[in-house]
Amino acid sequence: MLGGIKKNSWLILFFLGVVIHIATLDVYPFPWFDEVYFASITKSLSENGTFVPSVVSTIKGNSEALAYGPLYFSSTSFFTSLFGFSAFTFRLTGLIFGLVCAALLFLITKNKWAFGLLVIDPFFGLAMHQGRMETMAACFILASLYFLVEEKNIVAGIMIGIAVLVTPRIFFFIPPFALLVFLQKDGFKSILKFFAPFIVIYIGWVYSKFGGVFSWVDYYRKVLQGNETAVHGYFGGNCYIPIHEWLLILITLAIVAFQLFKRQRLSRISLFSLISIVGFYLFVKDWGPYSILILPFYYLILFDGLRMNGQAIWGAVVLLVCFNLGYTVLKTYSSIIREDSNKNALALHLAALPKNSRIAGPATFYYEVINADHNYQLHDKYANREVCADLLINDYQYDYLLLFGSESDSVFLSNAKHIEIARSIVLPKKGYLHQEKDGFILYKRVKE
Repeated sequence: MLGGIKKNSWLILFFLGVVIHIATLDVYPFPWFDEVYFASITKSLSENGTFVPSVVSTIKGNSEALAYGPLYFSSTSFFTSLFGFSAFTFRLTGLIFGLVCAALLFLITKNKWAFGLLVIDPFFGLAMHQGRMETMAACFILASLYFLVEEKNIVAGIMIGIAVLVTPRIFFFIPPFALLVFLQKDGFKSILKFFAPFIVIYIGWVYSKFGGVFSWVDYYRKVLQGNETAVHGYFGGNCYIPIHEWLLILITLAIVAFQLFKRQRLSRISLFSLISIVGFYLFVKDWGPYSILILPFYYLILFDGLRMNGQAIWGAVVLLVCFNLGYTVLKTYSSIIREDSNKNALALHLAALPKNSRIAGPATFYYEVINADHNYQLHDKYANREVCADLLINDYQYDYLLLFGSESDSVFLSNAKHIEIARSIVLPKKGYLHQEKDGFILYKRVKE
């Protein structure tokens, strides 16, 4: 019996990770700006067929957000239309494609542990919850690599074409893919088979939504023009490494060094992974979520090293399993036992307001407001507080203002008259492994 458990421990690890993720999908992290921005695009697509980020439409106008591509929002819109709009249904896309990433790792490495290790990885687990498109993009990148290894270049090209319709941030993968294709026996013919579908797919998107290449270029020029955040916040490496990834990176580097010391030739997959990782750190400015794109490729290097030197490096793999599982279990426990009375109290107060009330506030309260059938605008994005206050007071004409319990937004409170109508009953407990809302205050705006 013990032998059977040991043999199938990878399967136990996988299903444990799946259960944990499903149970906590809408529990952590708390809604944040990126997620709420994308969720509001999903809601617009479901209701109006547009890609308008409605939660910032007063500040930005009703222009569509087309820079990311349509596929992620089409998927999230499908699930929210089918099961209703909520944090759980919106985040379902990231979870499903994250699990498919684990399956693709298995197909590429032929190692069953790939299922479990990626699913319980702390940082990848967070990515499957936080309402962004990186797990979906990583899924199609891995699919492209799998078909390329199988020398099915046309299918691989279709996969990379789909990936760029999830997010164009995957551009740094193009050079390593080109190198991998060029190393095939057909050379330039293989490159043509790979890149032709990719180009056709993306050009189809450009012409269908932008009307042509020049309009496409003009759209991105306007996005970048005068936008310091877009110009300097996304391009150029800063080598940011989330704390969750340090152990994995150190183990990966040790494995590569060990293979070089033994004069072992790196496989095509390991070489591709290394070039992709270096390209990411050179060209992408990461503040946390973007490095999910390369995280599976650390595991590709790990499992490739395990294939060649199993006994020598198995201890490092066991250490990584213990760290991943330990962190994930602690995170789950910390999230489930946290104080929820403030969330429930806010929901009750919002339900008592007149339907379709106009409310302004931070991203954290987005789902509660929307699910109570109200309109919501973020009060602190894309402009300074004075500009936001002026637009939300005069253009949006909000009825209610939501603030954190410890926050005193003097700009809003001094530019319009407000009456406090509710606040948190209980101050939330603080925990190292999870965030807290720090309570709430709900104001009614007194209109003259």
